[in-house]
Amino acid sequence: MRKKLLFGFMAAMLVAGTVLAGCAAPAPGEGAAQPAPVEKVYKWRIMNMEARGGDLWNNVYKFFIDPVKEMSGGRIEMEQFAAGEIVEQADFTEAIATGVAEIALDASIFHPEEIGYSVQFGVPGGCRNNDEWQEFYTDYGYQKYLQDESFTPMGIKLLGHQTEFGNVMTLKESISSFADLEGLKIRTVGSNAKTYENLGASVVTFSVGETYESLATGVIDGASVGALPCAIDRSLHEVCKCFINEPLAPASCGMRMIMNLETWESLPDDLQEILWRAKIEHSARYWQAMKYNEGRLIQTAKDAGVTFYEATAEDYVIWQTAVDKYWKEVLYGEPVNAKSAEMLADFMKLANP
Repeated sequence: MRKKLLFGFMAAMLVAGTVLAGCAAPAPGEGAAQPAPVEKVYKWRIMNMEARGGDLWNNVYKFFIDPVKEMSGGRIEMEQFAAGEIVEQADFTEAIATGVAEIALDASIFHPEEIGYSVQFGVPGGCRNNDEWQEFYTDYGYQKYLQDESFTPMGIKLLGHQTEFGNVMTLKESISSFADLEGLKIRTVGSNAKTYENLGASVVTFSVGETYESLATGVIDGASVGALPCAIDRSLHEVCKCFINEPLAPASCGMRMIMNLETWESLPDDLQEILWRAKIEHSARYWQAMKYNEGRLIQTAKDAGVTFYEATAEDYVIWQTAVDKYWKEVLYGEPVNAKSAEMLADFMKLANP
């Protein structure tokens, strides 16, 4: 139908052109075909926290990079880089703000000073699943609050959020209680490190790429590198006997997709809309894919001889005490963090009438 309409339109224009040609001679250059305007193609570098080739790496391609390219008609192309290939994870925020790269999937765990972003379903009494977090983040206005108060001053566009279903602690040897974590050398970072310090562990911080060798050689006793897919992607099931599915702790599960603000503001409205919608879809599909793969990954670990430690009621009390201490230490007092906690509390009253 579209072709017929186009053909009819072109025929009518041809007739009109013939009639006009008989009335007056065209000025120089008139009547010549004019080239269609060339639309700008944006080519960006996107940084991922994870190693190349794993589930987390591939799901950014499948659920964000490829859909954006398709929806934009090829006007946005992204090349993905792993952690450390441009900068280390802890430096993603600065790299995006200064334009070293245009976009990144960053983790709140690497930025314990930015607690406001970390208010999510890992907080005691907070959001319990991805749907609640999505509603709080977008519909309730939390994203806008963070953008105005925290990210715009940094020169960053907070494009969207990403949630995982909890960290896994991988240990070389089994434990019989969370109390056994006291004194162990644990590799973790950011706000999660503060929780383990409150449990009495000796926390060390280094690049996630050094985790496997450090466990294999006994430099550390355990490590938390993220959710189960992160641990399996880094083959930690080969060097650890015990995995612990951590009770959700502040900032243990939050990721954010951030853009250089100047790059964002330079985009036409339709491309901004495409990126925003693609990120919402990415969040939902990413969560679903990770949950779908969880059973397979658990079996992969068990086949390698890993035992999953089941936390007891006493363990939950130990963990909650450490989390509460962390929350009191870092959340209240700073205005953005205090407002974040207030917004979450008000939202949860609505979510649990």
